[in-house]
Amino acid sequence: MRKLIHIIVISFLIILSPFLKAFASDLSLAQEQINKNNFEHSREILMNILCGNPSSSLKAETYYLLAEVSKSPSKANQHLKQILNLPENPQTDKAKLLYGKNLICLKDYAKANKYFEEIIINPNSQYFAEALFFSAQSFFQQKKYNQAIMRYKNYLDFGKDYEMREISRLKIGTAYFQQQKYSVAQSTFQRLLNSKNNKKTVPYLLYMTAKIYEKNSQFDDAVQYYKMLINNYPYSQQKPLAEKRIVALAEKGYYSSNAKMPEINFGNEKKYILQMAAFLQETRAENAKNHFKKLGYTTFIYDKIVNGKKYFCLGLESYTTYEQAKYQKIKLEKVGIPSYIYKKK
Repeated sequence: MRKLIHIIVISFLIILSPFLKAFASDLSLAQEQINKNNFEHSREILMNILCGNPSSSLKAETYYLLAEVSKSPSKANQHLKQILNLPENPQTDKAKLLYGKNLICLKDYAKANKYFEEIIINPNSQYFAEALFFSAQSFFQQKKYNQAIMRYKNYLDFGKDYEMREISRLKIGTAYFQQQKYSVAQSTFQRLLNSKNNKKTVPYLLYMTAKIYEKNSQFDDAVQYYKMLINNYPYSQQKPLAEKRIVALAEKGYYSSNAKMPEINFGNEKKYILQMAAFLQETRAENAKNHFKKLGYTTFIYDKIVNGKKYFCLGLESYTTYEQAKYQKIKLEKVGIPSYIYKKK
């Protein structure tokens, strides 16, 4: 009897094998279309797989890819919910993580954290560290700074992603600042400023350090840091904020005009800007900036006059030589993002 059952199972698997291979092939094809940004075609392939009544594990993989190509976070979560309704599978924690991240996009931070917590209770999950980071992010957005600091520190103990570690350190300092623990915040920012691995975040660190000096009524030091920011990072997001603070402090007479301060130097050896877009309305430029931020690109807005019209332009970065700018331009073209090399006058 046992031998007969064994023969039946093997026969069933032999019959089923071509269908399993076909589903796997279709999944690979769908992933290939996603990599090429052909999302509509990938959705068609994935929906056809579901119509074929695949196994539970293949179904979970299919729903996850559908979530990745969805047009909105809420639509993506509909597909992820299907995975969570299936028996536990290799996609379960992955789906919970993405579900929570989408809820952060929808600003439902408390609900997002519930999904991260379900992953965190299992330290053996391969998504454990990432769940710690996004749990910290959700606490930070809820202004629960103590919990946020604890989770960011937990992430630094386990997480290896460089960018997430950098953000964690910045957010820890910012959380202390929001709690008015200025001395702790200042020492945190100063350690980061002294590190050689935080070049991209220096403008933010200078700005926050200056704000702490303001809070402590050390206005000369505050202005010193604001002007360092303006001189060395004239195309940073923090530069216009620093200028406004200097003007406000000067108007209130909070620092001596005789104080020895570095002059603001608007010149810069970086002559070429990689321009992503240009708009007549500043609000459209801001929207585009947010769009590129979601894609992982940090941009800045600058204005220029063309034929008597003022344009608000979106720059990715500035470069010393044309060749440097062209190299980055080619890299962007490979992922389907057009850009224009603008030479500053």
